Amino acid sequence: MYFEYNVQNSNKYYRCSDGICSQPIAKYKDCTELKKKTKKKLNDGVYNIYPGGDNPVQAFCDMTTGEAGRYDLLDSCYVETIVQAVDHISSEDNVIRTVFWRNEYTHMLTSSGKYELRVDVVDKHSAKRYSVYKTFVIGDAASKYKLTVGDYSGNAGLETRDRGNEDPLSIPLISDKGAPLVAMLDTKAINRKIKVYIRTLMRDMIQSTIREEFKSLFKTSLEENSTIDFIRNITLQEINNVVKEQGQEKLSNEGMSPPAVVKYKDCSDLKKKTMKILNDGVYTIYPGGNKPVQAYCDMTTDRGGWTVMLKRFGGSVDFRRTWVECENGFGDIHGDFWLGNKYTHLLTSTGKYELRVDMVDTNNKTKYAVYKTFIIGDAASKYKLTVGDYSGNAGDLLIFHNEMKFSTFDQDNDKAKTNCALAHTGSWWYKACFQCDLSRTDSPPFWTNTISTSVMMIRKI
Repeated sequence: MYFEYNVQNSNKYYRCSDGICSQPIAKYKDCTELKKKTKKKLNDGVYNIYPGGDNPVQAFCDMTTGEAGRYDLLDSCYVETIVQAVDHISSEDNVIRTVFWRNEYTHMLTSSGKYELRVDVVDKHSAKRYSVYKTFVIGDAASKYKLTVGDYSGNAGLETRDRGNEDPLSIPLISDKGAPLVAMLDTKAINRKIKVYIRTLMRDMIQSTIREEFKSLFKTSLEENSTIDFIRNITLQEINNVVKEQGQEKLSNEGMSPPAVVKYKDCSDLKKKTMKILNDGVYTIYPGGNKPVQAYCDMTTDRGGWTVMLKRFGGSVDFRRTWVECENGFGDIHGDFWLGNKYTHLLTSTGKYELRVDMVDTNNKTKYAVYKTFIIGDAASKYKLTVGDYSGNAGDLLIFHNEMKFSTFDQDNDKAKTNCALAHTGSWWYKACFQCDLSRTDSPPFWTNTISTSVMMIRKI
């Protein structure tokens, strides 16, 4: 467990652990600055950079291509193996490796000066090509990360769209805010082979299975081989399209309606209505009734059915967020994340919910707190917390924050003279300031003592 300490009125940062601080940490904005200021011969690899100035980000630096040290890796797809993976769907030798950097980091860099973009590709004939754009800017979140690009050179050609009726190949990726990031590859031959493969398979099987059963079967089959996750993302998208075009047409011809999508409000609703033994994991729920939300469900703790609203295990996600980010949710649904205040409100406003908090402190001791009364108010109330009826062995510390509004560094709703969220680098129901806080970023989360892992989850009673 460590934290970084900034000496007041200086640019020196120290990494501290157990009260002992090491030498100052050099903070490089990008790979170019790292190469320039270290004045050493560096290898291609992963380095810590600081695009925004404060928070460290792991980046892959290309220290050999072109003028060494000029490139931060944004996206790397080894596309020459895709066709082989489609033709030999069970082969374990065709591994697709994909890396995609967050748009917000690319924006931070390209908004701070003039940047160039280089794209290196290898086609299915093993021919190497490249493109260089001397103008490359990614806009901010408000602009939807708008791309500005120009001043091309290279041998890859300028074509950026497919011809005829061929659709570009789409690879769905998920950002830390749950929004899809779609990387578009100009690969007509690959796209065509994938579509032919899927459509042929669908024609053979659509007559013997309904839509949801086939999707489940196909998804399970693909998930058994981790080497083709890349193809799985594409095929599941195509299955939706093909089933819609062919499956619904067949059902319509037979005088039947396509099966309705079952919408579960939360994880307890999912557990109750499926009547199956379910594992902990990510499921789709509908807190508001219509909009799907990816949620992590704990199906094992105390009979299961818990919808997780906060999870902090690795410390990889910064919980010092804006009001809007806390409202909509952020983080990695498979790792550390915050579900989102508006979704927690939608759930707790529709019935009686309980809250369970499971923690492991820095002495490796486990403890928990259960509150049989738990409500998050609406946006107009500033997502006010109502909590009570405690049991457990962690201590009734959250009661101190009862009836408090939610606060972030950009919206101070606490009762202190200072901004508690800003002072303690978190987002919480601060009072003046806290007795427990599982959102602190620069210091370990706290509940009686410092916490190494924590989970907050709710369940309808």
